[in-house]
Amino acid sequence: MAISVEEALSRGVPYVGPVHGASMRPLIRADRDRVAIVPVSASDPLRQHDVVLLCLDGHLILHRVVACEGDRATLLGDGSFIPERDVPRACIRGRMEGLWRNGRKVDLSGGAYRTYVRVWTALAPVRCAALRLRACASRVLKGKRF
Repeated sequence: MAISVEEALSRGVPYVGPVHGASMRPLIRADRDRVAIVPVSASDPLRQHDVVLLCLDGHLILHRVVACEGDRATLLGDGSFIPERDVPRACIRGRMEGLWRNGRKVDLSGGAYRTYVRVWTALAPVRCAALRLRACASRVLKGKRF
C-alpha cells in the first residue's frame, strides 16, 4: 500500500510517487510524472533553484526556490505567476531529489536539466506577464469582471 507524502516525510523517509496540481508544469506533469521528495530539517541548507515541498495554510505545495535570505525564502512554481514571498524555513518539509517521466529517470544534475532551470527562471518575468494576461483574457471571454 502506498503512503502519502505527509506520512512518508513525518516518518523521515523519502516519498516517491505522483503529485497533484499544475504549479510545476511543464517540469512536472500532475498525476503522470513521479517525484522523489526527501525530508529536510530546518538546518539543511536551501539552494537557489531547489524544488521544495512546503506546507502553507495546511496545503502542500511544490515550488522552486528563487531567492533565499536568512531563514526566509521566495518560491515560485514553474507554472505559476504569483511568488510565495517571505516563506519561513520552517514551512519547508522536503526537497525534490528525483523525477521520472514516462518511467525514465530525469538527470537532475545533467546539463539539459540545468539549462532548463536557468532559462526557465530567467524567463520568469516574461512567463508571469504572459500567464497574467492569459488569466485576464480568460475572465473576459467568460464574461467575468476583474
